[in-house]
Amino acid sequence: LRRFEKLKGGRPATWVHVGDDLANDVGASAACSAKPIWFCCDDPVDETPKWSTATTEELEKRARLNEEAKKLVKAKISSLKELPSAVASIF
Repeated sequence: LRRFEKLKGGRPATWVHVGDDLANDVGASAACSAKPIWFCCDDPVDETPKWSTATTEELEKRARLNEEAKKLVKAKISSLKELPSAVASIF
């Protein structure tokens, strides 16, 4: 990324990341300086699958990460048709 910035005359590189997982897509990409777009389906975000083997501690951590990531969302879409306008709204 730094090398790309130098090649582009020192301007900071800007990129987007589209993902459906708050913690792993939105939170992680924002930590890498991306502009995260949350692809939010109708699935409840905080619902734990019945087959989950996660411990209570892991579930609580995941809930905290999801809440933190919600604050980092630059745009939210529910269809890929919305992606071009979401990207345009960020820049």
